[in-house]
Amino acid sequence: MASTNQFWLGVLLKFFLDGLLVLVFLAQAFVAGCLVFRGYVPIPASWANRLIAHKTPEGFDLRVQAVRLYGQGVFFSDLELQLTEINQTILSAGSAEASIRWVGRKWRPQLLGISLAEGMLYAPSTYARGGQHSRLLERMALSLKSDGSSWRIDRFAALHEDIRLRGSSSQPLERPPSSPTTDETIGAFYSIANRLIGQKHRIDYFETPTIFFDVDSSGQGIHTLSLRANSPHLNHPGIKARNIQLDGTIFWDGTEFHASQEARLSASEIDAPGYSLNASDVTLQIPAAEVAQALDGKWPQFGLAASHLLLPKSRIDGPVLKLDARKFPEIGFTGTAVGLRGAVKLNGWVDTEAWSGSIHVLGNLDFSQIFPKKILDRLPELYFHKLPDYDLRFEFAKGFQLRNAQIDARMDQLQIGDLCFDQLQARGGYAEGRYFVEQLHMDRDNQWLDLTFELDETSGDYRASLVGSVVPSDYNELLPSWWGGIFKDFEFKPTSQSYGDFTIYGNTKEKVADLYFGHAKAQNIAYRGVWLDQASLIVRGGGLYTELHNLEASIGRGWARGQIAFASKRDSIKGPASVSIDLEAQLPLQEASRLFEEPTAKLIGNFKTEALPKIHLEASLFNSAYPEYKGKRHFALQVDCPAPLSYLDIPFDHLAFGLYGRSNTVHLRDIEFGYAKGRGSALIDITTPPEQPAQLRYKLALTDAEQNLALSNLPQFGDIQESLKPKAMTDGTVLNLGKTSPRMDLRLHGEGPADNIWGHRGYGQFEIRNDRLATIQLLGPLSKLLQKTELNFTSFNLNSMRGAFSYRNEIAKFDALQIDGLRTQIKAPGSLNIRDQSIDMRVSVFLLGNAGKPDSRLRQIGDLLKRPIPNLLEFELSGTLQKQRFRSVYDPRNLIPKL
Repeated sequence: MASTNQFWLGVLLKFFLDGLLVLVFLAQAFVAGCLVFRGYVPIPASWANRLIAHKTPEGFDLRVQAVRLYGQGVFFSDLELQLTEINQTILSAGSAEASIRWVGRKWRPQLLGISLAEGMLYAPSTYARGGQHSRLLERMALSLKSDGSSWRIDRFAALHEDIRLRGSSSQPLERPPSSPTTDETIGAFYSIANRLIGQKHRIDYFETPTIFFDVDSSGQGIHTLSLRANSPHLNHPGIKARNIQLDGTIFWDGTEFHASQEARLSASEIDAPGYSLNASDVTLQIPAAEVAQALDGKWPQFGLAASHLLLPKSRIDGPVLKLDARKFPEIGFTGTAVGLRGAVKLNGWVDTEAWSGSIHVLGNLDFSQIFPKKILDRLPELYFHKLPDYDLRFEFAKGFQLRNAQIDARMDQLQIGDLCFDQLQARGGYAEGRYFVEQLHMDRDNQWLDLTFELDETSGDYRASLVGSVVPSDYNELLPSWWGGIFKDFEFKPTSQSYGDFTIYGNTKEKVADLYFGHAKAQNIAYRGVWLDQASLIVRGGGLYTELHNLEASIGRGWARGQIAFASKRDSIKGPASVSIDLEAQLPLQEASRLFEEPTAKLIGNFKTEALPKIHLEASLFNSAYPEYKGKRHFALQVDCPAPLSYLDIPFDHLAFGLYGRSNTVHLRDIEFGYAKGRGSALIDITTPPEQPAQLRYKLALTDAEQNLALSNLPQFGDIQESLKPKAMTDGTVLNLGKTSPRMDLRLHGEGPADNIWGHRGYGQFEIRNDRLATIQLLGPLSKLLQKTELNFTSFNLNSMRGAFSYRNEIAKFDALQIDGLRTQIKAPGSLNIRDQSIDMRVSVFLLGNAGKPDSRLRQIGDLLKRPIPNLLEFELSGTLQKQRFRSVYDPRNLIPKL
């Protein structure tokens, strides 16, 4: 029986073992079949959830919908992780996969890593900012791996609203005893998350930002976060930016953030259209000590650099700034910048809400590059051979309205237009609506200038003071047109020297100054071609009127004094509209003539003298560019020359006259002169009809002039003078009847072209007193006739000749040319051609015509002598003055022409 029982026990044991082996085989076959045909082995979800519950940390509840076992891992689908105390999901995932390997003889599984996909992270109501269970991260994916000492999350990706997260994290496997509990860890995590979400409004203007991070937990409660954030665009209402990137590393010790290195924010371009500001390759650096303050929402100190900064119509390269925003909205700054062809150091502060602040700039810049075009178009071209040195301080009120400014500048080798300056030094500024230049000093060759200036911004009133030694005409292109008009007729040499001081008052609304007053001295300058050795004057005026007052000048041995006034108009015509002159001078007439225009200048220039005539000139001259003033020109010139002089080569012993003129007429009045040792006076009118030659009208009187000098000094009448010289008698001797030199008187009224003396017409009378008239060639043939009579010239001396005449063109007609002696009288009416000196006269000789009284016996004897031969002493005089022909009126040859 016992053996039978043992047999059946063995059979049952064998059957159980065989069955067990079969079951194991079947299980293995099932697993193998699943692996072969399906690639995995399905695990019941209930059994898997019970198994997972034993491995889940306390306080968490992890559930899955399906589990699949692979040869090298386990796949989970539809995971959900909850906090057991509040029964709210904090994490869900569409799928997860655990990588394992089988180790040891027992083939125990070893977890190598977990991959999570289609995850979603929630903020429980307990930790959420709004107090409601809400989504924190979506579309989350990660890869969790272990290296034996720590867990590391790689390829983390998630989306928070429009913010994309990419990164990694590491966590030690062993938690230190002092490490926070699970609840503390969760609380710390959501605290950090809430703080970061609280700062999210700061990046609302960034387009689809992406944040890359790397979290390293040391296990000592310190978490290191390396962060990189970027965005393709920033779309702020006032600022646009491209390719923004933030880099930094921070530490979290459970209570506070810290940083061991600086954070850096960069952008490829920043554009602020409202401020006409553009910057490229901008980098902003936040020092490590300031990072935590920035994360707390407070503005830190930071550095700013850019490749270039574009301001309105200018460019600054390489600005490097340190900014202090701890008192935001006030931002302080200090640094350097390169641009405007120079480099500067700068510091200051800006209130970004009120847009006020101050700035101090020190360095070299070319500010001409940022002047508005409408200003540049009105200025000559600026060129700096060496960049100016500046020390600039500005204070701005709300809206960047300039409140105060102080400028110190030095410019060497500056060129403005065609002007080159050796040096300019300036100190000025702006305060309380008033621009001012405290000092501006300029050096240019031997010229120098000191200037001060004030301008009231509200009223536009300004004041300028100038002291210096300059050539005024050099600066015409820099100053208003009226300046060039004042000095238009002045000329300077390289050796000219000048000194002046001026004060000018005006208003910017007007093109010309309201008032200007100054004093000037100069050496070796010219006015209208008249070179002055020395000159001084006072310049005064206002608006369109200017006076050169108290003008005093020396010209060699001469001098001049008086005043000149200029009046201009508000138009494009350069030069004054009129010039008024009141001058008295003692200078050469040749120099004085240059002060006038034609024909007056030509008239004065015809005078020649070595002496210095005294001149007094009053004139009003008008610019020919103004047709409305045509015919308005007038002047008055008084000249007194007590020394010898000549006019058109006619010598005078002395001369004084008054010259009065208008545009087409010149009057010479009160002419007094000495000629041929006689005394003369005259009146002359010179008219210049439009498009016709100048015309003369004159009245002349000459008294007691020496006959020979009077005629020899007239080139036109030289031959007549030769004809009136004493001639030898038939015996070769010259009769000398007295010692008195011949004298003559002349009265003349006439008119004609100024440039053609032969075209004149007029009338006059003359008288010659000459003891030798009996021997002059005019009586040549008659003289020979009388010599053969008993009535010689000793008895019938001729000592005077007089007559009234008229002339037209070249012909002078004598009504009765009368030659008288003590007893004899000759009358010769007729004509004389002045040009060829041809004669056509009838000569009547009265031997005793002047003897005694009309009823005296001697006169009666003369009449008795005449009666028998009434026509024997009447002759026809023809030929020329050199070749005279006398014929008795009864000469038979008169009856035959051409005999």
